[in-house]
Amino acid sequence: MQTQTALLNELEQSFRNGGIARRNSIVSKIGDLFVGGADAYSEEQVELFGEVLTRLVEEIEIGARAELSRSVAGLRIGPSNLLRKLAMDEAIEVAEPLLLGRVALGDDILVECARSRGQGHLLAISRRPHLSASVTEPLTERGDDTVLRSVVGNSGAVFSDCGYQNLVNRAEGNDDLALAVGARPELPRHHFLRLLAIASNLVRTEIQAAHPEHAGAIHGVVRGVTESVANRTFLESDRYREAASDVRDLLAAGELGDLTILKFAQERATEHTVVALALLSKLEIAKVEGMFREERFEGLLVLARALGLGWPTAKSLLNLQAGIVGLSRSQVERALATFERTDRSTAEKVLAIKRRGKPN
Repeated sequence: MQTQTALLNELEQSFRNGGIARRNSIVSKIGDLFVGGADAYSEEQVELFGEVLTRLVEEIEIGARAELSRSVAGLRIGPSNLLRKLAMDEAIEVAEPLLLGRVALGDDILVECARSRGQGHLLAISRRPHLSASVTEPLTERGDDTVLRSVVGNSGAVFSDCGYQNLVNRAEGNDDLALAVGARPELPRHHFLRLLAIASNLVRTEIQAAHPEHAGAIHGVVRGVTESVANRTFLESDRYREAASDVRDLLAAGELGDLTILKFAQERATEHTVVALALLSKLEIAKVEGMFREERFEGLLVLARALGLGWPTAKSLLNLQAGIVGLSRSQVERALATFERTDRSTAEKVLAIKRRGKPN
């Protein structure tokens, strides 16, 4: 140990008295001396080399620093202070060998680098064999498209809930990234559903082809997105905008109830009827409007029963529906007979399920 210390001191003194070429050469020799015997050195000896090299690398050229970085990158373990110095070097050619290499770097170094350095550094980090959630989080926040696709495609990467949220947010409008995120086998269900909601039809089709077990979820999301778009379309139309204003005034005045809906239905005021039912049931306008266009009457029947509407109002709703899709009088009469036998608590449970099915 004393011999090595004396040799290092001698080399460092020579370093101080030499020009840049001499300094580069001395650091290379010290690096070779360290790497050549690293496996046999004690922890104290490793740190001694680290202290000396950390001081000297600040005064050598980028090429010499990169050469040293490549040398220590192949080690199983190295001096922590030197590893940090080289991994945090702003020159990517210096930092990259360590960020990519097998040498152990603490998460604290990787996180600091991911939060403060450029895209080249982030890309190198994203390619490490193993990445913890604390490291992938800043990558998903700051990484460009290349970094994102790299880290998502890394099977050794682990993501936090926040990391997945970042990925889904950034996948909007980016089909390649959306497909890559959707291919992660451990993607939590709530993030998977949100990804489907923002994805293009092409992405949904490809995800369904790759994961047929998710077909039901995909169809549900597509239906919800369609209803949400339709709902915005209805609200933007003049007739629905006027109806919504009128009905909200009635609701605010406490005058929106069975008799009001009966009046709307009897007058065949479809938009006012739809908006009134939507506000009382807390369903999307598009979903309620769709019930009036169905060939079957069960949807409206359950809705009326769940809202506590009386038979006259329910009958008027079905007659309004019949005027749109051509239900026969006998069908309406059978529906009304069924209405009397429908349990309200059951209808309320069905309505609650429909509410939960609303897109966010």
